[in-house]
Amino acid sequence: MKRRKINNVIVSLIACFFFSTIGKAQNENSVSIGLRVPVQFEFQTENIAFPVSFESKKQRYTVLNYGIDLLIQKQFYKNQLNFYIGVGYFRNKYNFKKFYDHELLNRGIDSLPIGTSTRYYVYDLARFPIGLTYKIGSTQRIKVGGEIIFNYSFQKKYFGTEPFPDANNKVSDFEYSGNSINLFSNIPISINSYSIFELEPYVRVFHTYKKDIILYEDPGNTVIRWLNAFGLSFRYLFNLKNK
Repeated sequence: MKRRKINNVIVSLIACFFFSTIGKAQNENSVSIGLRVPVQFEFQTENIAFPVSFESKKQRYTVLNYGIDLLIQKQFYKNQLNFYIGVGYFRNKYNFKKFYDHELLNRGIDSLPIGTSTRYYVYDLARFPIGLTYKIGSTQRIKVGGEIIFNYSFQKKYFGTEPFPDANNKVSDFEYSGNSINLFSNIPISINSYSIFELEPYVRVFHTYKKDIILYEDPGNTVIRWLNAFGLSFRYLFNLKNK
């Protein structure tokens, strides 16, 4: 609970700084606004125990996920350092086959305790990245950097066996989901006086997410993963410098 409150405060500060920066950006020579589209491959592995057989089975999948971010970036220290914050959406799909509690999804309608399992499930995430980049090389065109991303789920959808026709399969609650830490490089493809288009290969070195009560898990516990995803982002930045 304490960690959740801390993360909520951090995200609130990010949102305040983000929108106040947009309002002031026209008077700043080194502020850029941009869009980023991440495409990510995630290696998913988990030992899953089924209630009926009480046997644990390891499931392994490689899943493609994607999103979009709106970023505000400011240059520091002779324009070598770039600090940015943002707000975005990320679609996080899991291919695990798990039993799920359809009674919680259909309160007052579904009371038949039969086993239903997912083919896959999807979390729709609101995310808030904070990052820092550093220009390297003699031309200082290529940048390396890192970021932390605070993730909040606002909708969870479960696809699989339906207990009855038109049964509800989603939960729409805004709640803290977990954090991610990425390391990346920015490679410029097109540069002019007012904009830049970059490719951003990255690796996710650390990731946490809460367990799911709908999947008969304890939401008070957190899953931790290391080096289990990599991706490529397409980043376009527009300089807000006044002409």
